[in-house]
Amino acid sequence: MKAYNITTYIALIFVMGLFSMQSYAQQSLIDEIRNTRQAEKSNTKTTTPTPATKTDEAQAPAQSEEPASRTSSKATIVDEPAKEKGVVTKENSSEPKLYDKQSLKKRLSYKFEGTYDELKAHAAQQKKPYILDMETSWCRVCKQMDHEVFADDAISQYIQSNYILYKLDAEQYKEVASLYGVNSYPTFIFFNHKNEELGRSQGYIDANGFMNTMKEFKPRVPHTKFSDFR
Repeated sequence: MKAYNITTYIALIFVMGLFSMQSYAQQSLIDEIRNTRQAEKSNTKTTTPTPATKTDEAQAPAQSEEPASRTSSKATIVDEPAKEKGVVTKENSSEPKLYDKQSLKKRLSYKFEGTYDELKAHAAQQKKPYILDMETSWCRVCKQMDHEVFADDAISQYIQSNYILYKLDAEQYKEVASLYGVNSYPTFIFFNHKNEELGRSQGYIDANGFMNTMKEFKPRVPHTKFSDFR
């Protein structure tokens, strides 16, 4: 009987120990889960982005405007090679005077009308040098010269006083173009009244440049004691 009581007591103690160990394990698991959740909450709080303030919102667009401003600055760059070639661009289109067909024809009415042989005879009779303007119907610079140079009042007045202007289509008069070795347009050849070449110029020339060229190739009157009276 006494041995039975001791065995029962030991078994009871063992069962109570197991129960205590199980309770301790359960409590440890609960504490671990609780600590894990608290850690997750604390991490969520630290990583949550702060709302943008009005100052930040005002500064945000300013950073994105820089590429736009660079793009607009490139769009305003003037094409310098185009200006040198005499091409009318948006930046300088307000400078040249462009005329309609009838107005341009009226402004160029001072040019000589007739054949090339008639021109040479007229120049010899008038003892006046002439300008042979070799052009083509498809030449853009030739048309630009008509509007900006030959239609200019100062140019037309100077030519009428000192020269005869003759415009010749090089494709229709290939023999004349070949005779003077013309293969680019426009080409301006200056002759005296004896049909002797004084000089030539090629390509686009503005009004001031063409005026200087005409003055350069204009035949000089020999200086005599009567020159002051001429």
